[in-house]
Amino acid sequence: NLFNPTNATIGRAQGVGTITNDDRRTVSMAFGQFSLPSVVEGNSGQRQAVFYVFLSAPANVDVTVQYSTQDRTATAGSDYVAASGTLIFPANSTTTTLSVSVPVLGDTDIEPHEFFELRLSNPTNADIERAIGVGTIINDDGPRTLSINDVAVTNDFPTAVFTVSLSAVSNDSVVFSYATADGTAKSGIDYRSFSSNNGSLPPGEYQTTFQIDIIADNNPLAVHEPRTFFVNLSNPVGATIADGQGVCTINDHIPTFCELNPHANGCQSPAEVDDCPITRASSNKGTINLSRQFRDEVLAQTPRGQKYTQAYYRFAGEVVELLVFNPRLLWRTSQALERYKPIMQTLVSRAEAPTESAQRAAISVSPQDLEAVDDLLKDIEAKASQQLRQTLAEIRSDLRDSQVQAEFGVKVGPGDSDLPSLPGDDGAKGPMRSVSTYPPNDSTMAARATEAYGNLPLRFEINQGQVAREVNFISRGNGYTLSLTNETAFQLRRVDVGPGFGEAVFNPQSDIRNPSSSLLRMKLLGSNPTPRVAGLDQLPTRSNYFIGSDARSWRTNISNFSKVQYEQIYPGVNLDYYGNQRQLEYDFTVTPGADPATIKLGIDGANKVEIDDQGDLVLHTTSGIVRQRRPLIYQEVDGIRQEICGGYALQKTQDIGFQSQGSYLVAFRVGAYDR
Repeated sequence: NLFNPTNATIGRAQGVGTITNDDRRTVSMAFGQFSLPSVVEGNSGQRQAVFYVFLSAPANVDVTVQYSTQDRTATAGSDYVAASGTLIFPANSTTTTLSVSVPVLGDTDIEPHEFFELRLSNPTNADIERAIGVGTIINDDGPRTLSINDVAVTNDFPTAVFTVSLSAVSNDSVVFSYATADGTAKSGIDYRSFSSNNGSLPPGEYQTTFQIDIIADNNPLAVHEPRTFFVNLSNPVGATIADGQGVCTINDHIPTFCELNPHANGCQSPAEVDDCPITRASSNKGTINLSRQFRDEVLAQTPRGQKYTQAYYRFAGEVVELLVFNPRLLWRTSQALERYKPIMQTLVSRAEAPTESAQRAAISVSPQDLEAVDDLLKDIEAKASQQLRQTLAEIRSDLRDSQVQAEFGVKVGPGDSDLPSLPGDDGAKGPMRSVSTYPPNDSTMAARATEAYGNLPLRFEINQGQVAREVNFISRGNGYTLSLTNETAFQLRRVDVGPGFGEAVFNPQSDIRNPSSSLLRMKLLGSNPTPRVAGLDQLPTRSNYFIGSDARSWRTNISNFSKVQYEQIYPGVNLDYYGNQRQLEYDFTVTPGADPATIKLGIDGANKVEIDDQGDLVLHTTSGIVRQRRPLIYQEVDGIRQEICGGYALQKTQDIGFQSQGSYLVAFRVGAYDR
């Protein structure tokens, strides 16, 4: 732990050392020079499939491990004899390899090659490194036929590997010819043609492989439809051909973020291509929302900052309501935001700095600055709920905490401040920066109220019969209706209601009848049709629908939530929805071992879909533009977010389950990370 710094501040105060235990042994199934057993079954009797189990090093105590067989396609009792038991590596012995024999039963059945497992479990005085070995029972009965498999590669992969299999092994060699043939892929452009008359399977062998060279695309950013070519088998000797054509599908390489943005921060050095950091902002920073940058690039980097972000989503609605109905408080808050905007910009710029010293450069503020912020928070606290008062009290305490100040690189003390000292209004202490030192007029207040409304968190209503049965949650706002279902990421109906604040009152039917409305759907392709769906972070508000004169049709006291979660929407992937009145956000959380490539979104109802220079996904509709910001992809390691390169990948398609001819497929490019 670092403490008591002089002439510097502490950026990260604690380092963690790991002591690796090199005395612990491991046991493992065969690998390397000891191949897993492949046994020709024979017509009768038994033959032995021999597995080997290794101990990493001798021990001064007995090391034991249990083993047992388990079916795959082979069946114990008819194809092999089930086996189980305990292996013992004696103490102080040089023996580090033991074997397990499993009898394979001969028969005259005509059947495919079959497989079974030997599993290790319950070790003592050791850990298991490789727990499963697979045994192969090779069929030698019936007519001998050849088959070739299909393969798929990307156009940055050097070879396509085909496997030719023999249905039953022979006592003689089996030979065959093979040759490539064009499909939509063209030889000399997409792959290198090849032919041979020397394909062979020696006696007792049932598989062989060969490679066809793939030609790399000179432009890795070019977009193509999948292309195919064929490998055809012919002229067999010693067997006949059952499946004589293998198909190779060549898909586009998915570009990394650095390939798409070669001049981005951290992407210039070839040595960094495999682990490139996402550039933290576009070169055109004026188009990027400063508060979003501050959240993602400053607050999100520390547990404390993440706590502040969570507090925003929890209490933003209450704070905005307080400000809208307290004009003086709203005005003072807007002055504070204007004054301290340079601080946010500096913190964001510092996070982007290329050198560590620049990233740790302190920002100077005066004690009067802290007094002004504290005074504002105290006045908001006085009108807040008990939960919000508690949160604001914690934030006010953090303002005075020197350790927290050091954590964010803020230096508080007399002398020069990085903020200009300006006069305050008569209702607030300390300096406040503004274009005017007088309270705004009504039109200005209305504009600020509109801005405040836009920062409210989305309210998701649970469906209690107020909308169609397939909808789980619905959110309504000024000019849109947002629906969430199991198979649709979201369904957004937008209505042209004009600018301003509070100009539209929503009737559940009105937007459907409006000829200026547009419907945009984003579908979760290949997703779990029955995920567990739950509303999170319940809000104090309730929704009520009094439609018609029949009270039985009314829907009242409907719960509202600021977040909705879909569990296991894909294997090992959860999906969370949240946001504010101007922007829907959603997070895919990928658990260890899950594959982010399974996430695919189909878009329908857009006139045009594109990825702009900032990496944002832009959806053009008849009612305007819907923008989804460039995804922030990260992995948490020891509580610290580590960014991963990636972004959207877009392909136009006609086969995503929609009727429209203008449908699009959106996937995510995710760079290398610890899976």
